[in-house]
Amino acid sequence: MPIPRQAPPARLRFRLMGPVEFHDGVQWRGIGSAKQRALLAMLLLKADQVVSLEQLVAELWDDNPPASASGLVAGYAWRLRRALNDRDGRVLTTRSPGYRLVVAAETIDIGECERLIRQAHADLAAGLPDAAVEGFDGALALWRGAPLADVRPTPLVMAEVARLEETRIATVEARIGAELELGRHGMLLPELKVLVSQHPLRERLHAHLMTALYRDGQQAVALGAYRDLRRLLVDELGIEPSESLRDLEQRILRNDP
Repeated sequence: MPIPRQAPPARLRFRLMGPVEFHDGVQWRGIGSAKQRALLAMLLLKADQVVSLEQLVAELWDDNPPASASGLVAGYAWRLRRALNDRDGRVLTTRSPGYRLVVAAETIDIGECERLIRQAHADLAAGLPDAAVEGFDGALALWRGAPLADVRPTPLVMAEVARLEETRIATVEARIGAELELGRHGMLLPELKVLVSQHPLRERLHAHLMTALYRDGQQAVALGAYRDLRRLLVDELGIEPSESLRDLEQRILRNDP
């Protein structure tokens, strides 16, 4: 009688926006081995795509791979399958010229985050700022610290970290914009002042700060914030503020931001 095949791992989920973890259906678990963790991260970043052995070796060892690199990768994949309860290789598959992790985007926190952001932008466009704020907050809640925090900073990892950090601050900006539509300018001011100090060249944050200050009855301070940004841009980069920011300054002068 043939031996029945192992059932696929149930409810596997993955987190990359912080330390790398997977959920086995019961609890979140980490991967103890740095190389296995890096292998899982790389395959998740290319989810449901074949990643060549050549690329995996380059990411794991830079320019000095050991002579036994292909065998070592095979060993890391074998141990990773055991950790994921995927001993027959139905999730982490071997596919020429390398490996493929057969998982859906929504099972990875990055994919879920991007889905929530898309829905929040759609809600905002539909005139539903309350729903948009909820969606943006849900996306931001998925961050657990620096993305891929416990993975060696290879070129692939660094590129993804930079992309995710840009996504995070852009989502914060979008959430603040939605809250401004709801008239929450007063409560946003402390957060905006901190964000502007942390990201002094992001014009959208300055625009939000100027708008919140004006709506809080601080027209002169709002115009001062514009002058401070213009001085910084001219001194540091030799450029003027964007047309949209110049337009906002003029509307504040006309009491019509």
